[in-house]
Amino acid sequence: MSAKDKTPRESNRNVNKRPASPSRQERPGGMGKKQRARFSDNQKVEPDVDQENMGGSYQLDLDILKTELADDWSDCYEAEASSFREYPCDKKNHDEYVPIDELSFPTLPETYDSEDIESVVGALRKLVVKIVVRHSSPKRPKVFTGTNTEFPKGPCRGTGKIIFSERKWESGHEWGEIKIATSRHVVFDQSEAEHTTCILNFDNEDSDVIELKCSNVKYASTIEDNCVFICKTDNMTLVKQLRNYIYDFIFIHEELYEKYRHVPQNDLVLMVSHPHGQTKKVSIGSCADPNTNTYKLASCKGSSGAPIYRLNQKKVWVLELHSLGGKEIAVSGIKV
Repeated sequence: MSAKDKTPRESNRNVNKRPASPSRQERPGGMGKKQRARFSDNQKVEPDVDQENMGGSYQLDLDILKTELADDWSDCYEAEASSFREYPCDKKNHDEYVPIDELSFPTLPETYDSEDIESVVGALRKLVVKIVVRHSSPKRPKVFTGTNTEFPKGPCRGTGKIIFSERKWESGHEWGEIKIATSRHVVFDQSEAEHTTCILNFDNEDSDVIELKCSNVKYASTIEDNCVFICKTDNMTLVKQLRNYIYDFIFIHEELYEKYRHVPQNDLVLMVSHPHGQTKKVSIGSCADPNTNTYKLASCKGSSGAPIYRLNQKKVWVLELHSLGGKEIAVSGIKV
């Protein structure tokens, strides 16, 4: 069954079964013996994304957008495709994608342990979602601020990352709120958010996916090209599970950061996305310029809003969000 014909269905199967994390103590060069804590229902995982992670000092690298490389930057898309051959794309990097269920990195620099990279990708994949928007806001600008680069008209589809999962309680009613970050050119404003669906666990064609409807936008910035919106659910098992997934990802990153922080040329960049709306794929590359938020890795329509993971970045609460991809260089909406 193709991604185009597949009707996502909400399934709680295996939601209560949390896969065991790989043992890191048995590997050579282990990274400590810290025990992973679990969160109580009321414990918050992350700081307020509005105040601490999306500050006004972050913005798109406008100089990059003004170069001749900005010929086909937008990495959002409008149509589904079950394979790369079904969707017109002039990028020649499709063979660089690694299917999420077939993690193997033959081109990984010798500096890095492949098991370490597989571990962090395995944690990040659980937080990546496919985003489908079925409405285009009339307030969308014509171009990205300060450039001649066309702003996508929409409705757009892309990728996002779960950054927060919290239990709520009021007047005898319990529910969960899940915050998801993506690019603003994927979900522009409240009118689009009301027609937005997030699809979790779309790892392969046989995945039991879960659909979440967006309720409202929490934060949005065109200059930063990012948006944080909220999905509400009564599935409290899912809320707690996602909260633990967030912590697991942060825990693994902290270990890897300490292990590789003094390695020369530590410029590894990873991305997990839904190119052309397909199942999750991993892109692996490197920094294009250490002084900018640019990098070189495979990206296509549908990758917009995907989390960009840098091993040399200490804090990973929200991560960078993939914004625009050219044929040679890509750029995120948050400058590191």
